[in-house]
Amino acid sequence: MSYTPTSQQEKPSIFQELGEENEEWRSPGDFYVEPDNVTRGLTISLHDVAPPPPGDAFKGLPDMDFYREPDAVQKGVTLDSSNEALSSFFCHQHVECGMFFEQASIVRAPILSRFSNPDWPPRAPTDASFNFALTTLYVPSREPWTIGNLLLDFFAVEVVSSLSKVNRNKFAFKVDVFQNYTMCTMKVKVCHQEDGQFAIEFQRRQGDSIAFNNVFNKAAQFLKSHGLSDVSSEARSLVDLSPPPLPIQLASIVDETALTALLDLATLTGSPSLQAEAASALAEIAEDDAQCVLLCTEHALQDVMKLFHTSAPEVDYPAARLTHLLARRQEAAPHFAQQGFLPAMVEKIRATTTCMPARDQMACALSAAVQCQSLMALPHSVAFAQTLRECINEMTACGKGNDIVVQNLRSAQTVLSSI
Repeated sequence: MSYTPTSQQEKPSIFQELGEENEEWRSPGDFYVEPDNVTRGLTISLHDVAPPPPGDAFKGLPDMDFYREPDAVQKGVTLDSSNEALSSFFCHQHVECGMFFEQASIVRAPILSRFSNPDWPPRAPTDASFNFALTTLYVPSREPWTIGNLLLDFFAVEVVSSLSKVNRNKFAFKVDVFQNYTMCTMKVKVCHQEDGQFAIEFQRRQGDSIAFNNVFNKAAQFLKSHGLSDVSSEARSLVDLSPPPLPIQLASIVDETALTALLDLATLTGSPSLQAEAASALAEIAEDDAQCVLLCTEHALQDVMKLFHTSAPEVDYPAARLTHLLARRQEAAPHFAQQGFLPAMVEKIRATTTCMPARDQMACALSAAVQCQSLMALPHSVAFAQTLRECINEMTACGKGNDIVVQNLRSAQTVLSSI
């Protein structure tokens, strides 16, 4: 029989040292995750620091802030159709109750946010311990600004996305990408290597990893099909990680219990991640005309409107697309008018936190929903018309909306004035 001294306590295991709330428990196999508990800064007496010179181009302390960013950063990039080579076009789509303007292609980024001849990527780090991520494309080129513009074109045309930051000095930008209503935030940056070789690194900052993988594969194929035939990567061969489609007998049936569970998740305003999953699933259900009718009820639309209370892009876009699909249905028209749904849609369009893809879809939904209404169904039409007018003025003056948004809002205003 062995004897263990009771006075000497055993050293706790690593699982005991790590509490359930510890950050290291989160996705141990995800190599692209970044911890959120990073704190950077300095505590310096105000007597030891001279005031910043007027017109200083950097934020923070003028000489001691090592994390400052130059003024070439453009945040909240809006989209414009002034570039002839990247012009957008509109299509008119008829619905049962009228006509609304729907976006046929994503409007391109303005000229100021695009890369030009003087722009040149920074050199890649030469530290021996530095390695690019596996999701890096290597491209030979003599004009790196064309690489940056091709990347902007890819995110503007091939996928639904919203640019939040473009840094021309660092040759990098940050973008929210939506694939099958699932969002992934990624950062794309270009670095200069030797002998005219450039590295395009894709980093997943947050969101769905499968969406990130599929977007990376699409970007590689897009660059190869647009003149960059020598694109290479250390990643494994392209693999489509999209989930397989459901069998026909299951895809055509929506269980009432499952639908109720999704609507319950949509009301959890304190959990944006759960609301995003619910909004994505509900939007996919609404894509089918037969199943969309099941959501055209008073109770369902009340739960859908709870999605508007959350200001998160991963929730806003699928919720806006879901609203757009429901607004086309004549069965949902009475519920849109009676529950204050239309003013809530206008306020969502006006919100500064609403991303551009969500604003586009919500404007299309508003135009379609108003055309399904009648004067008897709008008891507060005067107040709503005033709110709509203010929204149009804001979209036009502040530049928060593109032509698609403004035209759909004006279309709704015209219909509202005629009923």
